[in-house]
Amino acid sequence: MKKILFVVPPLMGHVNPTLSLGKALLEKGFKVAWLSVDEKLEAMLPPGGEFLPLKYNTSEAERAQQHVFLTKISEKNVTGIESVKFLYEDVLIPLNRFMYHGIRDWVKVYQPDLIVNDHQLFSAAIVAIQSDVKYVTSVTAPAAVKMQQDLPGISQWEDNQIISLQQELGLNLNRSIACSEDLTIIYTSRDFFGDMELAKGYRFVGLSVLDRPVNFNFDWKALEAMNHQRKVLVSIGTTFDHSFKRDFFAKVIEALGNRDISVVVVSDPALFDKWPSNFIVAPRYPNFHYSA
Repeated sequence: MKKILFVVPPLMGHVNPTLSLGKALLEKGFKVAWLSVDEKLEAMLPPGGEFLPLKYNTSEAERAQQHVFLTKISEKNVTGIESVKFLYEDVLIPLNRFMYHGIRDWVKVYQPDLIVNDHQLFSAAIVAIQSDVKYVTSVTAPAAVKMQQDLPGISQWEDNQIISLQQELGLNLNRSIACSEDLTIIYTSRDFFGDMELAKGYRFVGLSVLDRPVNFNFDWKALEAMNHQRKVLVSIGTTFDHSFKRDFFAKVIEALGNRDISVVVVSDPALFDKWPSNFIVAPRYPNFHYSA
């Protein structure tokens, strides 16, 4: 039985598409595992999926330090070029450096036939090449690819950070290997992505929402009771706990509140003391196969 290993960061917006893809692979008879530092992921896996936890024997002080950089991305209030610099220097490079040895150890034990690396977990691609294992890349943020065209200087700077880490970890290549040349999956359509010349290995697969495991409740009756013909889902993906989130949803309330529209908002209900009567607010939501 062929074995496939997903290596994902502790960000649900990056994990969710792999759950549906992994479920489809399991149904086709593959053995599928997920490797992550986030232990909560185990409860979210489709039936038959295996969880490989990445842990180290560290001191309490070291664990506290690791927790700091793993949560930095959700707390830092930065925008523009500064946000890109922060993302790589304070989050992605430390995270990939931290995960590298654990990924390498698990690959030796699990011996996958294929590794699926998140585009922000280039350490998994490094291990794949060093271990002579084929890898494909999962891209949950198409803007990261689009940046090659829209902001080539920043894109090159990002590549330089990745190349520097590759060389630090013993992979002496002068090109970024973050995205697989064999197959890089982008979870959107070509129409939404726009015009941009890409290497032949890039594939647009659309949404990845194949019956993800649901272990929470959603108030479908409240949505039906609104009885609005038009319905809007508002989500900002992997949400960050800083002031921008509140500012964004304040604008959503101003634009859509108290109108003849049913609005489902993916956020913490406690973000505001009161939401408009045509809003349903929940921290998570199921796949929407819904018609009224």
